[in-house]
Amino acid sequence: VFLQSDIQSVLDTMRERFREQSIYFEDEIESVEEYMDVNPLGVPTERELSVLKKDLPVFRTILRRTSVPFDATAMVDEG
Repeated sequence: VFLQSDIQSVLDTMRERFREQSIYFEDEIESVEEYMDVNPLGVPTERELSVLKKDLPVFRTILRRTSVPFDATAMVDEG
């Protein structure tokens, strides 16, 4: 899962949600205070280009799916 945002708090929230399910997802970057420097997909979004043209940061991370089969009964409903 590739996560990217020009708003750090938005990315941090999304990242934390995936990290809460660490049995299923593993963050490629160990520290939550570090981010990827470049878009690994090589195709920037229009938003990304606009932000970079303003010399503002874009925050990114990649989470990989583990081999553990998904178990819907193990998910907690935060309703």
